[in-house]
Amino acid sequence: MGAVCAGSLRAQVCAGHSSLHRAPFRVAVGAESFSYATRLAVSATGGRAVFGTAAIGRTHDAELDASTLDIGLEAGAELGDSAGRVFLCPLAALSWSIGPEDFLLLGSDYKYFEGAVGLGAAAVPVRRGRVAVHMAGGLRLARLKAHYLPGAERRANGAQPYSERDNYWLLSLAVGLVVKEVLSIRPSVSVPLGVETSWDAIAVPFGRENHELSLGIAVGFAFGRRSRADR
Repeated sequence: MGAVCAGSLRAQVCAGHSSLHRAPFRVAVGAESFSYATRLAVSATGGRAVFGTAAIGRTHDAELDASTLDIGLEAGAELGDSAGRVFLCPLAALSWSIGPEDFLLLGSDYKYFEGAVGLGAAAVPVRRGRVAVHMAGGLRLARLKAHYLPGAERRANGAQPYSERDNYWLLSLAVGLVVKEVLSIRPSVSVPLGVETSWDAIAVPFGRENHELSLGIAVGFAFGRRSRADR
């Protein structure tokens, strides 16, 4: 169990939103559904050829009544053709998850850190007037580290620090409906590949198992749009 890659936090063209070259700032809200949990998140993205995203969210497991606080940072480049029809996006991402906040799982002593590098791609096969359809996908190589760091009282009672690490691939696909280069509505799916660790020894508030399909939805609002004369 347990991979903390927050696909709903991404908010650029290779995640199905409008191009940052047309409007360099975006705020987005997103949700994802996992086998054992759901995640809600908000993000802010800025840039053009080079972009950055900061995001914060919360993942909740209703069965355990446990939650984590998720913080994410992403940086990358948006490389597109002159017609704005095809894009490539190399990127790097970091995320932290704190929790779960649950007494039985001793959540305050758990921390999760993930680093990832990847490549995204997008195409705009349909553009009619002020409406466009964006087809997007990406593949990331992620390394997840989970740590159990017991407090002084638990160490005095014999608890020992524990850590686990795992590498895996995350494949994501999205279709974005973009209106007036401002509003974007983007459903998505993602699936991790090559997860080897069972994670039974470390509490994680949602299952992110090998080949587990998760569904997401995000809505973005872009601003700072340039006039056609300035492009």
